[in-house]
Amino acid sequence: MCAFGSHILREGGRASFLLPPQKLSIVRGTTTRSDVIKLLGAPAGEAVYPVIKGLNDRALVYTYTQAKGSVFDMKFYSKTLMVLFNNEGVVTGVDFTTAGDK
Repeated sequence: MCAFGSHILREGGRASFLLPPQKLSIVRGTTTRSDVIKLLGAPAGEAVYPVIKGLNDRALVYTYTQAKGSVFDMKFYSKTLMVLFNNEGVVTGVDFTTAGDK
């Protein structure tokens, strides 16, 4: 499924393309874990302490990776969205990183 104006491009029920968090409807202190999964689908993984700061906190991790070019001129680009939750399952923060060449 591909739709312009959508937050993600879904393939097989997984988030494969991510927009920066400021373009998503994720609100710290209000949005819940189930809200995030409804919005973005199943995460690529989860993170716990010490990857995230809070000892009892958790995070859902969404990733997108792209490789293009030829064997002799390969370019890689990746995006990672990490949505952090407290032990009640409410969003406490969002971390978005990009790396590589588009």
